Amino acid sequence: MAKKHDDNDDSDEDRCFSFRLPSAYGAEGGVRMRISRISKKDLTIREGADLASKACQLACLGSDVVRGRVSSKVLVSSVDDRTIGRLMFMAGLVRESREQGKRGSLRNKHLPPIPMYLYGTVLSHNRFDACVGMTIGYDDYSATVVLERRGSRWVCTALDFG
Repeated sequence: MAKKHDDNDDSDEDRCFSFRLPSAYGAEGGVRMRISRISKKDLTIREGADLASKACQLACLGSDVVRGRVSSKVLVSSVDDRTIGRLMFMAGLVRESREQGKRGSLRNKHLPPIPMYLYGTVLSHNRFDACVGMTIGYDDYSATVVLERRGSRWVCTALDFG
């Protein structure tokens, strides 16, 4: 006899899902994404997938802002002011490092970021955290992205690179 599906049952199959974002961003074979939900009642699979795509896009744009490829104005509608301020501080550090001839952090200014994977967690119906792995040239980086619902829209409240 088949088990009756209960909407209140939070089994692992209902709380975790994986998919590949098509290779629109340039990653061969697409971007691997794995989303976990604390409770399946927090957000639908579709909403979780949409937030994962948004987090991936913000990580790529944020890396471009830090490396001086684009203006921080591209983030104004999706990222809060405090987070943009922190990104601009990091951009200044990267610029100083580059001017001193040091190798390292986000140095390949002319190369695009290519996302490889995203691991995200829906913490509640108002919060989504993600780790985005990307390559820039031959270097691997990870970005932490936090999205919070403010009214009817999702705003990035943390964006950091390592």
